[in-house]
Amino acid sequence: MRNGLVQAWPRTDTSLVYVTTTDSAGAFVLSTLPPAQYVVRGISDDNSNRGLDRREAWDTVAVTVADSARVNLYGFIHDSLGTRLSSVNVRDSVTIELVFDSPVSMAPPIGPADIRVRSPDSTDIGVVSVTPPPPDTTAAVRALGRPVPPRTLIVKLGTPVRPKSTYRVRVARITNLAGITRPGEAILATPATLPVPAPARPIVPPAAPPPPPPAATRR
Repeated sequence: MRNGLVQAWPRTDTSLVYVTTTDSAGAFVLSTLPPAQYVVRGISDDNSNRGLDRREAWDTVAVTVADSARVNLYGFIHDSLGTRLSSVNVRDSVTIELVFDSPVSMAPPIGPADIRVRSPDSTDIGVVSVTPPPPDTTAAVRALGRPVPPRTLIVKLGTPVRPKSTYRVRVARITNLAGITRPGEAILATPATLPVPAPARPIVPPAAPPPPPPAATRR
């Protein structure tokens, strides 16, 4: 969280608040905390009023300070309206990507039963699987120490979509990081040419163990 405001207070005394700011790289130090259990909050203080406003990103984490402690904060907007399904993209003829306007909570995970894809003639296309994108393994994310919540989901379909067609995609529930759940719906307009799905990797069975050596015989 760059150029942010960081606050920390003991869990048993919310009237005592320690405050500092982050540097341009998002790092911060609170050097005067006595040993205790704390709540640490980081705020993206966009208007520099040293307070939390409705549309500013923030995050909290609990930490126990004995001698020293390290915490990582991931700021996001705690929107009371919930996350919106903003668009649907085609990956290939049996794979679509759902794009949301804010991070999505995967607890509990969204499954095939939560997503409905309807073709132009109003028939349902079966959903085989729903997965988040591969985790980000860059150095910045590794330093964060916490997984970054996804903004997209990858959906595998049981039936290929047709080119130059319009589909209606509905998600029964979308939960944002603040715990607000809402449904979502968007239109998928397929292009004239659809990419071909990548071939599935063959499953190679493990090699059989070598036979045991022959038993020694006595003469």
